[in-house]
Amino acid sequence: MLKSWMQTCVLDTNSPDAKVSSPLESLVFDLRHELLWTGSHRGIVTAIEHPTCQRTVRFRASVDPVVSIFPTRHTVTSVSNNTINTHNRGGMLLDRWSVDKFGKITAAMKLKGQHDPSMVIGGAGEEVASIDSRRSSVVSRHACKPHTTVIAKNGNLLVCGKASGEVELFDAFTLKPAGEAISAHPNRVLDIAVKDNLVVTCGQAPPGSGFRRGKPMLDVFVRVYDIRTMRLLRPISCKGGAIKLQFMPRFTSSFMIVSPNGKLAIADANAGPADYPAFLQIQTASTLVGCACSATGELLAFGDEDGVLSVLADNETAIVNYNSTALDPPPSFPNDHIALNIGADRAISNPRAHPASTYKDEFLPFSSITPFPSKRESLNSIEEQQRKSDSDWKNNNNSSYYYQRRGARRLRGRKMALSEWETHYGDISLYPMAPVDPSLVPELSMRDTIGTAPYPSQDSAFVRNCTASLMKYTATSSDSDKFRRSAASHRSFIMRNRRFRVEIPSRYARVKIKIPRFGLHTFNFSSYNKTEWPGLLNLLPNSYVVEFLQILYHLPPIRAHVMNHLCMKELCITCELGFLFHMMNNSKGGTAEPRNLLRTLRQIKEASALGLLEGTESSRDTRLSVRIQGFCRFLLQHLSNENASTPAGLGGDDMVRHLFEFAWQRQRHCLQGKHSKVDRKSGMTVKMQYPRVRKKVSFEELLESGINSEDTQRVWCESCSTYRITKKESSMESFPLILCIQADINSEADLDLWRTPPEKPAEVEDSEKLNVHDASDNRKTDNTPSEEGESPAKNAGRDHKSSNSNSNSNSNNSTVNKSLRYWVPERIRLESRKGMKKGRCCVVRENAGSDTGEEVKANNNRKEPMPNFSTTSAHYELVAVISHISDPPDTDSELNVYNAEHLTAHIAIVEGEDPADASHFGLDTKSNYGRHADARMKRKKKWFLFNGFVITESSLEDALEFAKYPWKEPCILLYERHDLHRLVSVPEYTEPILRHGLGAFLRPESLSSRSVVRMRTFAPLRPHEIISPQVKVAIDCEFVAVEKEETRINKATGKKIVVKPMRHSLARISLLRASGPEAGKPLLDDYIVGSEPVVDYLTRYSGIEPGDLDRSISTRHLVTLKSAYVRLRYLADQGVTFIGHGLKSDFMLINIVVPKNQIIDTVDLYHIPGRRKLSLRFLAAHVLKLDIQGVTHDSIEDARTAMSLYYRYQQLVNDGIFEKSLAHLYDIGNSIGFKA
Repeated sequence: MLKSWMQTCVLDTNSPDAKVSSPLESLVFDLRHELLWTGSHRGIVTAIEHPTCQRTVRFRASVDPVVSIFPTRHTVTSVSNNTINTHNRGGMLLDRWSVDKFGKITAAMKLKGQHDPSMVIGGAGEEVASIDSRRSSVVSRHACKPHTTVIAKNGNLLVCGKASGEVELFDAFTLKPAGEAISAHPNRVLDIAVKDNLVVTCGQAPPGSGFRRGKPMLDVFVRVYDIRTMRLLRPISCKGGAIKLQFMPRFTSSFMIVSPNGKLAIADANAGPADYPAFLQIQTASTLVGCACSATGELLAFGDEDGVLSVLADNETAIVNYNSTALDPPPSFPNDHIALNIGADRAISNPRAHPASTYKDEFLPFSSITPFPSKRESLNSIEEQQRKSDSDWKNNNNSSYYYQRRGARRLRGRKMALSEWETHYGDISLYPMAPVDPSLVPELSMRDTIGTAPYPSQDSAFVRNCTASLMKYTATSSDSDKFRRSAASHRSFIMRNRRFRVEIPSRYARVKIKIPRFGLHTFNFSSYNKTEWPGLLNLLPNSYVVEFLQILYHLPPIRAHVMNHLCMKELCITCELGFLFHMMNNSKGGTAEPRNLLRTLRQIKEASALGLLEGTESSRDTRLSVRIQGFCRFLLQHLSNENASTPAGLGGDDMVRHLFEFAWQRQRHCLQGKHSKVDRKSGMTVKMQYPRVRKKVSFEELLESGINSEDTQRVWCESCSTYRITKKESSMESFPLILCIQADINSEADLDLWRTPPEKPAEVEDSEKLNVHDASDNRKTDNTPSEEGESPAKNAGRDHKSSNSNSNSNSNNSTVNKSLRYWVPERIRLESRKGMKKGRCCVVRENAGSDTGEEVKANNNRKEPMPNFSTTSAHYELVAVISHISDPPDTDSELNVYNAEHLTAHIAIVEGEDPADASHFGLDTKSNYGRHADARMKRKKKWFLFNGFVITESSLEDALEFAKYPWKEPCILLYERHDLHRLVSVPEYTEPILRHGLGAFLRPESLSSRSVVRMRTFAPLRPHEIISPQVKVAIDCEFVAVEKEETRINKATGKKIVVKPMRHSLARISLLRASGPEAGKPLLDDYIVGSEPVVDYLTRYSGIEPGDLDRSISTRHLVTLKSAYVRLRYLADQGVTFIGHGLKSDFMLINIVVPKNQIIDTVDLYHIPGRRKLSLRFLAAHVLKLDIQGVTHDSIEDARTAMSLYYRYQQLVNDGIFEKSLAHLYDIGNSIGFKA
């Protein structure tokens, strides 16, 4: 919740000539306009417009501090320590009432609605009073304990905080006590927040606790009470104490805690004691003293002791109210200033001749503006009006009567302020109603005084009381207009930089598809992938991980390892990853969906705590490039931990640790104690470390800084038993087989290094100079002569293009263009020299075309001799790059389910490798695999670009190019050792499902405590039954909803748009024997216990009722989703044929890929191409003469019906009348509307 807040406005409200700062203690958002009202300690009230942060009104309400501000439709009432002041919205004084008899006023609260004048006040006196601010009269009063500090209202109840730390309750209208006073804090109560049945208080620490910044210490606990019993629910710890509290409008029990030091926390009053609120640091240089929250909950305002206002917004399009009335734009002056001539149209006796003042400064004293009416003239006018009949004034139910009765008496003998002159001098209407669109007038129908018209369908029409239209039509400046119309937050700093306006190529752009009416299984994904490699669907939440999963899939050792893994744990990422890789193998160039893997990922607490899941508070406003790097670290470590706890016979060999892990050597030097300590730890990823001072550095230097890190800080020294300045040095001690590098870009300066344009190496320039004549001779012999004056780079590009057209080099796109040297190297070498100072690890760039790892010419031409060090080195070659793509703002798409960013992956794949072939896993012995590895190393690599389910051929140059693509940001790079296939023995595929799946059929176990064998609705598989490709089973599945559908209405067309589809989970799966002597008997009838809460059982369509999936009360045969999946996979791997109705949709929701030759779908059997598909109930009624699905669905009944339809289909085909019968069936359907 807090990470999305951003600071949009910082404004100093003090006058430029003010010698002392005035604290902003009173803040309130207007409920009618996009305004924020502030009251200072000097009694100045200011209205600030959102989002321009311009002052629209500023006036002095009192000489005392402003306690509270209550803006109404036409007036603004401010309460100070001694007076209650009413001004119009332009700042003209309407009424001022002295309330000295109540003592110093320190708290005030409205009793009724926004426009009602009733309010309750309290202060240093021993009573609280209910007053009418319009009539300046006291309605009621009641005695209470002295020194009221804060008043809050909830319905008919007033909650008053006292300086003694107690909280008193009063009836809001009679002011009678409503309960016993409770002791909330040991000292003064600072603030109270009330909502529904919750009361939250904060206060000061006990007397004698000391001072901080010259003020008493605060109580570190915020207390939450139940208003019905005033019982303490729980205290919330807040470091540094709290000074302000405010409930959030959009949440039921969430409230914000503001500390004086600028810390903002959002806490839940109903949360458990172990739930600690997260903090956000507000950028302020002084102590906070005031806060306010808008009615929409999208804006927060804070005032400090220096008079500086800070405004935080939840998003870039945040607003104060949902239906604000537009403000008139400020007048446009022809020059930069204009002389004011107030009251020039009125004849003034004896005008004073003063030079005209110019209105350049908004804090210019009004008394300097001329011509100006004299004090005597206005006073005579007031006295003349006072001489009129009292009956005429009393009949006028206006506050001006009370004002005029006291006006002359109060104004005599002192200097008159400009705001106290008659209203015609400065009463300007600045707040008119929003204009009515003229196009609505012809269609306007009047009824009494109310006119109605059809809702405008044009996008350009102005819509009254519509937030989007108000934001579009009320912008007063270009900056404000851009701010209000800006799209959703792009979260990436490269999108906030507006330097580029380049269209993203189609191969990089994210393909946006509308979800088909009958589900994703009807969408044709094959048009987006013309390669042999499988794509991954990226439409589900958290699908940003699919690019890294693609990289792991194309690493043969990892792919073989996870596919051989199978354990009994319900939540196992390795098992789900193996199931996903198996689906990708079976898809053969199609598209797979990581539905079950993402479901398991959502249930892992570590992933949520690290902010890797979308929709959580910890991940909000986190850039996708940062999240994918965090997911990389999490997944590698999690896979390693799962394999460490799994027996070796079930795939427990830790291949991930073997490939990615390396050892760190960390040394700690105590600079004062002169002693050192050395320890070792392991790691799997390396972060790039950028220089603090912006300068041009190479990729090798950044990587070397990440491998060899240094840091100096003051820590506890165990040897010295005190805090010492310690220097930490870390370096890589052993080299990994796969080097995973994380870009860790945090600023535009870091990204500029990656955008360094490619350069020509020195050896290439020398060769071009020496062979310039040979090159010209070669061009003369060519059939395509070059133009005169053509640059060498252009000719080099032409030669490179022509060489690519040659059949001998057409297949090689794995080596970078030798004429260009990219900032990211294709090959590197890590060296650890033992005799070197500090034992640091070195990074050396290698030539792109060298097979022995020669250094570049700049390193070979060293003048100083290389020292004779004992060197250990490892050679690496780039195999994968994950990049972050910032999409342009989407204004045309009706779907709002896409982020403004996504990821792509460039992966180098060995030509001729078929992952679906089991032989690619290698042989049993390492020596035999080594011989095959030599042949594999000689084959060339081909680069592909993976963009979700879109896969295209690419090149190494495209993977390394960042200078031409300002919307592209590197995230993760993978370098593979060139001798990896000699060092790693890839295990043979053991088919764990076939080895362990049969036991799950023979010995079914239920998780329900009340399920017994005699209550089973199925007959388990018997030992004499053989599962073979000749076996047929009928299948049907039922699903429940675990996430509701999210929709929105297109305001232009009025149509409903699905923003997020309903998410289902498997709840029941039934299998019937469809062949053999026991055909028709249920083989399996499992109810699935999911790990996610069910939001809708869909009983009408699923037959699942509440309690069927409860382990404690259900009598059904309950199993886990993983157990049901393993049994279904066992049948599919054995070649069993499945018969059912609508199996494509069922298998997609189950997240399993079954070969097409093993599926018999009655939807396709009884279907005429180009016409609608027939429902199971319709086919059962008119083909089998059966009435099914009467009240609810039953999966066994549906599976038996599908099996009968299949055998009826075979009978009709054998009789030769199937086509005629099918046409007659459609004729019947047309006549009755295809109803059963």
